[in-house]
Amino acid sequence: MLSTFGANAHLERQARNATYHVKSFAQKLGQNIRSLERHFQEEMGKTPHDWLNDLRLSDAKAKLAKLTKREKISHIIVGMGFSDLSHFSNWFLRNTGRRPSDFARPEGKPSHRERVSRNSKPLR
Repeated sequence: MLSTFGANAHLERQARNATYHVKSFAQKLGQNIRSLERHFQEEMGKTPHDWLNDLRLSDAKAKLAKLTKREKISHIIVGMGFSDLSHFSNWFLRNTGRRPSDFARPEGKPSHRERVSRNSKPLR
């Protein structure tokens, strides 16, 4: 039912917009939220909210992995529709177990905090 309406394509286009909500999606399809969630769960194996969250998280990971030294994480979050760095960082940490700054840093490269603690002398 959902594929017939092009629902997946619509959701993928809207996924980059953090302010887009499942309620708006249900209204576009002319369904109530509960009906949409039931149909979506049957067809996709997860709720629309979880599907959107997974898509946004995948997008964030890809953008963080391509982050250059000149770019800032704040540029990524604004492009994804988040208005608050703290909100994005907490959301990312909750969903990945890692901070965005850790994810953006290549594996094995220590963070500033790790470098400072290695180079500091113990207090006596």
